[in-house]
Amino acid sequence: MGIINQPYVNNIGRKLIDNLYQEDFNEFYLIAAYAKKSGVLRLLPYLESFRGRGGTITAIVGIDQFNTSIEALRHLKGVCNNLYIFHSESPTQTFHPKVYLFKNTNKAWFSIGSSNLTGGGLFSNYEVNYYKELQLNIPDQDEELRNISAIFTQYTDITNPCCKVVDDALIDELSASGYIKSELELQRTFIAGAHRTGTGARTGVGAERIFGKEKFGAPRIENQATAAQGGIATNRIEVHTPQQLQDLGNTVLMRHVPKAGDRSKQVHFNIDIKDHFFYLDFGTTIQLQEIMADGRSKLIEDRVLVFSESNRNVRIEVSGAERLDEHYPTNGNRPILLFRRISDTFFTYMLLLEDSQGYNSINQYLLTLPVGRSLPYKITDEAKLESLWQDCPLL
Repeated sequence: MGIINQPYVNNIGRKLIDNLYQEDFNEFYLIAAYAKKSGVLRLLPYLESFRGRGGTITAIVGIDQFNTSIEALRHLKGVCNNLYIFHSESPTQTFHPKVYLFKNTNKAWFSIGSSNLTGGGLFSNYEVNYYKELQLNIPDQDEELRNISAIFTQYTDITNPCCKVVDDALIDELSASGYIKSELELQRTFIAGAHRTGTGARTGVGAERIFGKEKFGAPRIENQATAAQGGIATNRIEVHTPQQLQDLGNTVLMRHVPKAGDRSKQVHFNIDIKDHFFYLDFGTTIQLQEIMADGRSKLIEDRVLVFSESNRNVRIEVSGAERLDEHYPTNGNRPILLFRRISDTFFTYMLLLEDSQGYNSINQYLLTLPVGRSLPYKITDEAKLESLWQDCPLL
């Protein structure tokens, strides 16, 4: 058994991915009060692999306080064998449990704590979770598993009017009735609130900050790890300076991608991008996850920021760019890479070609920027990306 004191000591996302990736279990159950695309997409390729090996997935989620999105439910519906929503119409009650359970005929693993099925809940928020592995056919451990399993039985009982089986019709009905909102609606609400106050929590515009700010990245996922190059890999924990607190509002990078022969996935970034977008030292390990046009995600990539002696730039391997080895445009319309920071060392990204949705507006914008020594790029925020591409899957 153990305690996950996220983000200081481990995180629940890492534990879930390890259990999904390995072949020790064939049943996965989860209860989460809230589910968002940021959490579901981090797990989705591992959930699909688990299901593809014959595993069964049962999920129960809540929809209170508009914290579960339409997209998260649709993604979960596509990968779960059984998906339920539990919601009470009582204004004095909130559905708030978070329980994760893996099992097979010989053993089980469970976690109970505070982590929702969101990017922050799984990787970077302040969360505490208790976890334990059980060996079956031992009386006291069998009893403990029965008690945990009873929780899932309770919240999947469709004779209770608060429990509903999720299908497309229910999602549509909940959306039309105002129970759930899209990621874009939720993002707009968040951005509008942050712009009004300068922060999501304070109401005194321009007031001096009282507290410091810590930023944490997701630890390496060993099953996907690549060898560190050009320095010692680190898992950085840092308290930012006041200037960095201001700069960290810039969470989006848009840039043209140069042709790199048969090494396109080794993308080069100038020092300005390293210092004002990544905020990381050479040798630091980061996590990248490619998001496709339909919102689906690829496996998480562990990468290292490498200093390139040849051009004094930063080199980062980006798997999605590898297809440019054979498909780099010949008509002058350069590909575009979009990055969005999820945490200090966790980034999602998209590669756009000229026939990609969103390419034209972003390309035209980049071409209006002053010409420098490197290809055009812009470090900006989600609001700017949304203004150029309203339905961007990164948002």
